[in-house]
Amino acid sequence: WLSTTAKRELYFVQHYFVNLGIKLSQVQSSQYPAIGAFIRQDFIDLSDNFEKVAFQYFRNDATRLRLNDLKEWHKYRREETDRRLMNTVLLSKWSEIQTLVKRMEEESD
Repeated sequence: WLSTTAKRELYFVQHYFVNLGIKLSQVQSSQYPAIGAFIRQDFIDLSDNFEKVAFQYFRNDATRLRLNDLKEWHKYRREETDRRLMNTVLLSKWSEIQTLVKRMEEESD
């Protein structure tokens, strides 16, 4: 079930989490729940995309009982990864998240 396509999705999730870690390093941990609520849809989308490619294997490839070509590149091209990351709520709405964080900081003062 861990086809090349599934591996690409997993590596994309890894890239997302690296970016999330970078962004969260800029804010206080007390603000994580609010940011989490804001980017909740990203987690739904990441999960949904991985589920689709994993089940695609069971629908189409499982009966072949053959491994995919292990030499095939297992990550998306950099341009594809960047494009998809920029379409996530985390990166496409980061300025709104920063505004939310700033507002929360002001309210706590």
